[in-house]
Amino acid sequence: MIGTNKFLCYLALGILPTLGFSQDKTSKTPENWYNLDFQKDGYMGISTEKAQELLKGKKANPVIVAVLDGGVDIQHEDLKDVLWTNPKEIPGNGKDDDGNGYIDDVHGWNFIGGKDGKNVDQDNLEVTRLIRIYEPKYISVLPSTPLSEKERREFVAYQKMITDYTTKMEEASFGKVNYGGLKTELDGIVKTIGKDVKDITKADLDAYQTTSDRQKMVIRVAKKELDNGSFEKFYNDVSDGVKYFTDQADFHLNKEFDPRGIVGDNYEDASERIYGNNDVKGPDAEHGTHVAGIIGAKRNNNKGVNGVADNVQIMAVRLVPNGG
Repeated sequence: MIGTNKFLCYLALGILPTLGFSQDKTSKTPENWYNLDFQKDGYMGISTEKAQELLKGKKANPVIVAVLDGGVDIQHEDLKDVLWTNPKEIPGNGKDDDGNGYIDDVHGWNFIGGKDGKNVDQDNLEVTRLIRIYEPKYISVLPSTPLSEKERREFVAYQKMITDYTTKMEEASFGKVNYGGLKTELDGIVKTIGKDVKDITKADLDAYQTTSDRQKMVIRVAKKELDNGSFEKFYNDVSDGVKYFTDQADFHLNKEFDPRGIVGDNYEDASERIYGNNDVKGPDAEHGTHVAGIIGAKRNNNKGVNGVADNVQIMAVRLVPNGG
């Protein structure tokens, strides 16, 4: 995603800049580039493969690595063989076999889920949570309102939060409306052309008969984007934009939205630890799975990429919602 402010300026002018990164179309960056060596391979990696050569013949002891993220796909073909498995837990029997307080914690634990199996997906940003706490106390404060030194510091912090929050909400609301409008126009164009988005070409856009100035603008932008990729990529970038700004406005910055009741814990009690469920994947494990893959994806199995380490056990710990 390009910088939000820059994007909004372009959007206000009816111009959509390239959303992706330009690259040399004649070459493809290796998927395993981060493991490569600059001097040997020409890529700014961390020289993992070079280091592995030094480790040949040496005995390795397995290391458990906990991935604290939004979840890990434990069925992923490049991860399922490198998962930590709790040796004292019998999978699926609904019992806390090892007596640690967590039922069926076979590959880790989900601390943002409920006992009923439901999961927190979207959540507030921290600034939204803090405003919800301080707003009832400080929203009506006047220059003449007497405040203690502690309250004065909190009030100053609250004012900074409001400035930050207001800027974010204006951007999110503006982006939601404009990206949404662009997506609506694109969907109409795709429907009229009658092809799957992956099959639409510049020739299809050239032949399209526009019916409004808005459609003309969208067609112009789409054709410009095709110089840097495909219509499918452009369409997906716009769809991602709709989701990003909609999530911001409807969940991350929505003071009325609070999903924590799903978990059922006492948020103020830092000593509480027995809550959640064993669904370590959750509703969106894309980022956590990516991180787990960088760490320890099964090496040299001709599937996907090679992880940095070849003798780790990935423990999945779900802590991070979308927006938290």
